[in-house]
Amino acid sequence: LNKCDLFAEVELVSVERKIKGALSKTKFGHDTVLVRCAANVGGGGAKKPEIRGIPELIKAIGQMVGVPERIRKTVTSSSAGKNTKGSTNTNANTNTSSHFLFAIDHCFPIRGQGTVLTGTVLSGSIKISSPITFPILGSKHDGRKVKSMQMFRRPVSSVTAGDRVGLCVPGLDAKLVERGLACSPGAVTLFDAALAVVRKVRYYKGKMTHGSKYHVTVGHCTVMCTAQFFGAKEMASSHSKAVQQQRHDDVEEHDGDRKGLGTSLGGVDAAGLPHLQFDYDREFEFQDGMIQDVDSNLGSEAGGQITNDAGSSSMEVKDENYRSEKRRGNISEREQPMQWALLTFESPVYCTLGSLA
Repeated sequence: LNKCDLFAEVELVSVERKIKGALSKTKFGHDTVLVRCAANVGGGGAKKPEIRGIPELIKAIGQMVGVPERIRKTVTSSSAGKNTKGSTNTNANTNTSSHFLFAIDHCFPIRGQGTVLTGTVLSGSIKISSPITFPILGSKHDGRKVKSMQMFRRPVSSVTAGDRVGLCVPGLDAKLVERGLACSPGAVTLFDAALAVVRKVRYYKGKMTHGSKYHVTVGHCTVMCTAQFFGAKEMASSHSKAVQQQRHDDVEEHDGDRKGLGTSLGGVDAAGLPHLQFDYDREFEFQDGMIQDVDSNLGSEAGGQITNDAGSSSMEVKDENYRSEKRRGNISEREQPMQWALLTFESPVYCTLGSLA
């Protein structure tokens, strides 16, 4: 909470209570940490302004931010100990199976050297003289190699995931490259359709019908796609209500019967959706739109409810008491159900395999 020096204690307590109440209805939960801050207490022009809460904010962020998975290779030199040449040291936060993937945010030519690409290594690693490809430019630009690299104006011989770096690539026209991806050969593929596990954001009130069109951003590319939704009923019947509400906490511990979902690949994404392998042998019931409410007791004596965004009902509704209490505010809104979506892109896009899982 910024500029907290301008408000009385009673006002701050009221604001904190309102913010936590709003956040309790989101994935952030009711126990969100709020830190009171003031970067310049009083707003004066003092040479050494008084700050308040900044160290506490830094500490709170440090306690919540995890260490990302990265590849770290031991560099052998005269002062680097007795490690075997070419050996790789790993720890709990190391992933050595990734292809090299580089997000380009800027490029410029240097006469007599080549084109310099600045950006961030998203996965994998690369060293000088390694081959590098630019999928969006096509195969005619394959065969390029990294001539040199710099990090913060210092030459380096190799970089790994998480590093900010400038790569010098000779024989590449800087006018052809903007923001995009560079990668090791074979790391990125061209595709025009994708299967995705989706869940509607409950704050979005628009209808999502069968065959509707949306803008989808993949990396630095935004394209139109046509969406077809299915599998909501099968997913609901394969999971208990507890798993539906808490799958973003620990999906692996609640595998159970996943015939309607597919095989779990482990873990969840930033939205709390599980990484699943689609079951192509499974038959799914047709949906004329995205399902917005699926009763967890489908097929039970209590009955169930499936209502889509087009406003139609595909099952007899038997829980009027629930909806009545919901309208009165005695019951919080249900979490939107998971379902599959077939996304067909109007123009093909490039993406590293597995990144959309």
